[in-house]
This record gives sequence, C-alpha cells and structure tokens, in this order.
Amino acid sequence: MNRALLIRDAHVRKLFCVRQYVQCCKSGQDTMHFISENTEIVRGRSLTPEISLRLFTPKCRFWTERPELWPLPEPFWAIYWPGGQALARYLLNKPEVSAGKRVLDLGCGCGASAIAAKLSGATHVVANDIDPGELLRSPLK
Repeated sequence: MNRALLIRDAHVRKLFCVRQYVQCCKSGQDTMHFISENTEIVRGRSLTPEISLRLFTPKCRFWTERPELWPLPEPFWAIYWPGGQALARYLLNKPEVSAGKRVLDLGCGCGASAIAAKLSGATHVVANDIDPGELLRSPLK
C-alpha cells in the first residue's frame, strides 16, 4: 500500500485536495471556472441593486474555510466593501461625474465602481488592482 496516498485526517485531506486543484489551475480559464464554481452572483443586497457581482457569500464553500485553505490569495475582490458600495452609488446617482469621461478605478476590488462608471456613461473605463488574479476575474463580473 502506498502510504503517501492514504490521508486519514479529513482536514489534511481537504487541504491536499484544494492545493492539488490550485496546482492544476494553470490557465486563466481554469481559474475563472474555479471562481464561478465557488462564488455566488449577488444582486439587490447592497446599495447598488442594479449591479450584479460574483462574490463570496455564506452559501459559498470558502466562506467558512480557514484562509490558509483558500486556493487564491486573500479574496478581497470577492467582497463588496462598504466604501466601494458608497462610491458606486454616488456614481450612479450623479452620472455627470463620469459621463463622457475616461475613468480609472484604482484598487478596483470587485469592480463595482468601474461598472457603475460605465453604466453612468463613461466612454472608457480601466479597472486596476494590485492583485494580478483580478485581471482574470474581471470578465466574470
């Protein structure tokens, strides 16, 4: 019997499985698939009910997992932070702020402010974040 493959402890087995999955997620398409399987499309539970976002919620598998089990580093992008909600709401309430303009959403996180700017008539929007994985997740939003 190969003892390396026999993992009795459920926590260690889960950790091993998650790490194995992440190691095989080499392409952006694999990462996008993983995110779509482990987040929820949320609409109407924020200050901007007109925007749908793919977020971590209590229904999602990794909501209750310890951070060291998360396959992606610190998923700040998967939380609709109150400051982002307020800024997105402001842009939607006052479209003249971004209408006809080029907008840079610096530290875009879940991308809601960039989406709000585009919905408000911005001619060009760039969503930028320090997390390189955010570039892969943006098309999902």
